[in-house]
Amino acid sequence: MASTAGADRGPRLAVWPKRWILLLLAASVVVVATHFQLTRVQGVLLLGIPLFGLDALMRQLGAREIKRFDHEMMKLLQSGDAAKLEALFGQRRLMRWFAPHHEVMSRLGLIYRKTDKPDAAVLAYQDAFDDAPNRERPLLAHKLADALYAVRRFEEAERFYRLSQSVQRVNPGVRARLARLVLARDGDAEEAERLMREAVDAAHGEKGCAALRVQLVQLLCERDKLDDAQWQLGIAEEEVAAGDGDETTLEPARTAIARAESAEVIER
Repeated sequence: MASTAGADRGPRLAVWPKRWILLLLAASVVVVATHFQLTRVQGVLLLGIPLFGLDALMRQLGAREIKRFDHEMMKLLQSGDAAKLEALFGQRRLMRWFAPHHEVMSRLGLIYRKTDKPDAAVLAYQDAFDDAPNRERPLLAHKLADALYAVRRFEEAERFYRLSQSVQRVNPGVRARLARLVLARDGDAEEAERLMREAVDAAHGEKGCAALRVQLVQLLCERDKLDDAQWQLGIAEEEVAAGDGDETTLEPARTAIARAESAEVIER
């Protein structure tokens, strides 16, 4: 319950100072304009210029605090000190007050995922997605889908995975997650294979393609398509030799093929 409460507190902490500062400034300007009996044009100028300047200043401050927070967060993650992330978030009041709300909540979602609070992560990412401008929603839909998948809310996860690709090119990582999702939820190995092949095709020539191809090999072994699996492993070995991963990348595929070969011998 503590983690969920934290997710609920986050939104309020993130928005109230900026709103109140702007409202107080606006009220002050109205009082001044009324007292000195300024014209409507003068009142608009008196109100608009400081509001515009203050809003720009707060946006700049928020962007700077986000950058500082990301730097410190990455240091903690690299050093294995994920437990300190919530404390770091709590200390960054300026970031919570002045950075865009969806960016703050997205980082809170990541913190909850790294500290094994998956339900709270879903709440934070949902808040971030709801608040984000349209151009940033595909990435947040992807993060929200990952969080939903982690708590086995598969139908919702699939909806957001597909939404994350609705306005951008095929994302190989998302296709691979969809493949695992339909296999875990529906046991539909044929559809999972189709999606995994799409993921591999979309990633062709890019870093990470070998790792996706290894997942395809594992799936093919489960479907008793040993010849195809061995052929895909050969391509993955060429990709690793070209610098896409190392020998450990290939180990799951080799293990899956060895098991499939053993099972084939036993059946004979």
